[in-house]
Amino acid sequence: MKMTQNERRRMYLAQQAARQAMLDRLKQPVAVDTAVDASAVRRRWLKTVAIATLIGSGLLAYQQNRIRAPGRLALAARGRMVGAVVEQRKGVECHCPCARCDGTADATV
Repeated sequence: MKMTQNERRRMYLAQQAARQAMLDRLKQPVAVDTAVDASAVRRRWLKTVAIATLIGSGLLAYQQNRIRAPGRLALAARGRMVGAVVEQRKGVECHCPCARCDGTADATV
């Protein structure tokens, strides 16, 4: 639908008035309550400290409770995992302490 010249002029003036009102609103100073602002900063700081404490305590607990398998146990578990390969390679000298390979597993497997 085509607008007449008078309608176009009224639309343009309405848009200009809306733009000017928006610019006037942006130029007005905004009142900031310092007590609310300070409490928000304090709350954010408290949250940050709480998160850092949780992460730090989790890392500390992980370091303290980490399971360190003795070398002989690790070698025995490794021998059981490659048991099928061990049985195929009979006659190869083994340095593994497990009972399954009976001293015949390849030490590099």
